[in-house]
Amino acid sequence: MKLLLVGERIVTVIQGAYQETNEAFVFDQVTIFKEPGNDYIIFNIVDPLPEDFGLETYVIRNNQLVYSEVFKREHFDEYVAKVKSKRNDALNESDWTQLPDVLDDAVKAECAVYRQSLRDISSQPGYPFDIQWPQRPTPLRHPANR
Repeated sequence: MKLLLVGERIVTVIQGAYQETNEAFVFDQVTIFKEPGNDYIIFNIVDPLPEDFGLETYVIRNNQLVYSEVFKREHFDEYVAKVKSKRNDALNESDWTQLPDVLDDAVKAECAVYRQSLRDISSQPGYPFDIQWPQRPTPLRHPANR
């Protein structure tokens, strides 16, 4: 799969073969005419596109697919709510790990670090669009251990 770019802006997704002429790109019975003064780039995509992919949602910056600044501004509150909901679910799921006499001290401490990492998610540099979720501790990976 390929993306047709003008600068960092994604113009379209190209699946399969395409032809480029001096005037246009042709693929899948579609013709996109080149506008004078624009530099067009074909960018190869190896990974599947994100679920929320849209031409206005993402741009290519430093050879990476990233959210556009316009999208971030328009959807910031929505993504904050999604991240907080997922974080709160993970905290609720792990509440039991801090009860007395449930886990040995080392495992309880591991769970406490995990829970603090969840609380600190909003301080990550990419928040709320690029979240590095902490790894679930052993008792939460194997719920039968409860």
